Amino acid sequence: MFGLSPSGANLWRNFKRWGLPVRTMNLRPRIVHNGLAYAFDGKRHYRQCGRGNQKIFLHRVIWEERHGPIPLGHRLVILGADWADFSDENVRCLSASEFSRWMWVRRAKK
Repeated sequence: MFGLSPSGANLWRNFKRWGLPVRTMNLRPRIVHNGLAYAFDGKRHYRQCGRGNQKIFLHRVIWEERHGPIPLGHRLVILGADWADFSDENVRCLSASEFSRWMWVRRAKK
């Protein structure tokens, strides 16, 4: 039917030949945690897939599993350059004043 074959490659070739729009695959790095997929958002975080505009970050989920809820007015920071390292040495929970100081020192080093 319509010159289609069961292989995906030929299907995509036919879509292109007929001028139909083809969405490319999202090839961003993914991590699966507790059955949920988290994709790298292109900036700094792994965000849960398929939640629309809702932002559920993997480092927050892992922190809350290990240490309980994040206190009000605190932020989680990833210290190292590896955004997929969620070890306790690499992720810290800082108060607002500690976070400001950390950002100031970090920017002063640049």
